[in-house]
Amino acid sequence: MDASVCFCGTPLVVARQTRQCQSSRVCARSAGTAPRMQLTEVPPPANRKRGRPKKRPFGYVEPDRVRTGIAEVGPVERPVTERYLVVPDSEFSFRDRDPLDQMGLPDKSYASAVWTQNVNHNMLWQTQLFAERQQAVLLMVHGFHTSGKSEVVHKLSSGFEPGGFASHAWKEPSVRESDYNFLWRYHRRVPRKGHVALWVRSWYEDVATAVLQDQVSAHEADNRMYQIMELEHMLSLQGIKVVKLYLQISDVVAFQRLEETTVVPRGMWRVSRRDFEDKARFNEYMKRWEHVIRTTSMDAAPWYIVPSSIKWVRNTVASQILRDTFSSMNPQIPPEKIASLLQTQLEPQRDTLTFQTM
Repeated sequence: MDASVCFCGTPLVVARQTRQCQSSRVCARSAGTAPRMQLTEVPPPANRKRGRPKKRPFGYVEPDRVRTGIAEVGPVERPVTERYLVVPDSEFSFRDRDPLDQMGLPDKSYASAVWTQNVNHNMLWQTQLFAERQQAVLLMVHGFHTSGKSEVVHKLSSGFEPGGFASHAWKEPSVRESDYNFLWRYHRRVPRKGHVALWVRSWYEDVATAVLQDQVSAHEADNRMYQIMELEHMLSLQGIKVVKLYLQISDVVAFQRLEETTVVPRGMWRVSRRDFEDKARFNEYMKRWEHVIRTTSMDAAPWYIVPSSIKWVRNTVASQILRDTFSSMNPQIPPEKIASLLQTQLEPQRDTLTFQTM
């Protein structure tokens, strides 16, 4: 007999996990003369919290499958930083780089997992760098308008110890700064040992943008580039690692973001008349930056071209470059600091309380 039909032939109504005949007043089943059907109990709904990942403590680092061999945790494929490197003394051109390239990242969720792991590793590397006090990192971010320079610095500094890093956005020099050498104001903010400095723009604006705005001649800009290279070489000898990022963005995406900025009230204050003037000279800016990057890329201070038309690709690649930079430096906590810490913990605490006698 069909389970959805009563003994009297009337269809059953499902209500409150029980079955009741529609003609309950005349049906013998509802009067108790006919045996009731044994219904299977409906299982309770699954707990939604079972599928959620467990909360990790602050500073937890997910192990990589590449290192640990664990097949359950961590993505395998990561962006290779050598793909973005500008080889010194090479014929570099922006035409050879695609700003829309995803660099092997299949989707945004996968890139977010890679970015999270890179941030956790960078946080621990920065802690060890601060404890070692022998090296430092100076990372500069350049790019056209609306390429996301400030957002990259904000993303890279996630989880950093506030006392161990500093960020600064460079603008046009003041009247007092113009009276000194163009490198004077930059050299004052070079990070000391154990610290990380994240700069939005740097001294390269004085040899790239300043030439296009007729503030500096091309001959003087070439002399300045050699001074910059000597300064970066000197910093590398002192243990300061200089890393330079250029956020490459296509002209279509740059113009689209610039138009969106003028509409959104939150970003209107950032737009100036010069932004639209530079928009018409996009190709001139790219040619000038090609010359600057090709000339100043060195082994001690390399240039990296980061595809930035897709924001999640840009953030993931930038975090991977910083992570590989920390790995190449390999800062370690000095053994004497660890020994002193262990000795302090093992020593019995003495009672220093003194009692006054009546």
